[in-house]
Amino acid sequence: MKRATAPFHAGDRDYPAGTYVVPMAQPSKRLIRTLLDPQTSMDDKFIAAEEARRKLKERTEIYDVTAWSLPLLFNVEAVANNAVTQGNFEMAKPGRVLPGETHEAKGMLAYLVPWGSEAAGRLLAAALRQDLKVFSSDKPFTQNGTKFPAGTLIFKAAGNPADLAEHLARLARETGADVYGVNSGWVDEGVNFGSRYVLPVRKPAIALAWDTPTAASSAGAAASCSSGSTVTP
Repeated sequence: MKRATAPFHAGDRDYPAGTYVVPMAQPSKRLIRTLLDPQTSMDDKFIAAEEARRKLKERTEIYDVTAWSLPLLFNVEAVANNAVTQGNFEMAKPGRVLPGETHEAKGMLAYLVPWGSEAAGRLLAAALRQDLKVFSSDKPFTQNGTKFPAGTLIFKAAGNPADLAEHLARLARETGADVYGVNSGWVDEGVNFGSRYVLPVRKPAIALAWDTPTAASSAGAAASCSSGSTVTP
């Protein structure tokens, strides 16, 4: 898989930098079709045989291939393209995350992480693993002209390590989340940090229990509902 380092044109469309291109000329092309095709069609002969099995109340031979379309699962547009793809590309690296930014790195009172992105979720998980104290606002607010949505994470300086700024700067780089340092609890609009709508986020403790007739190897299993090149902007 390749990632475009500059805008390019393929077929009848223009694609921005950052678009991923998955060439089909590789041994895993059948797997690529399985994961990226929005729909897997079945031929008429198989459908007729399946209908006959259904009438006889026999076991179906349909596997849940319709639930494996990753673009549909993650709401990402995937375009099948038979045209030659030319442009500037680099090999995509697994787990690649664009570093986040730290604004006002020396927040005397607290640090804010706007909620609503996968990057914010990654930062929250990492912060809880490091036993940082974090709160979340159930309502949106505005501070210093910046709007923060409901769910925004609040890391108060009080109760956290003295090197909280360094912790969060590193997590911003590693997770891609943006971090805002603030020096006052007053807000322009919405709830302040002492509001009853600002609640602590507890570190989760998860247990998985099962009993017969569930097999141990099947407990907790979850199915992922999840010719040319396939490009994913």
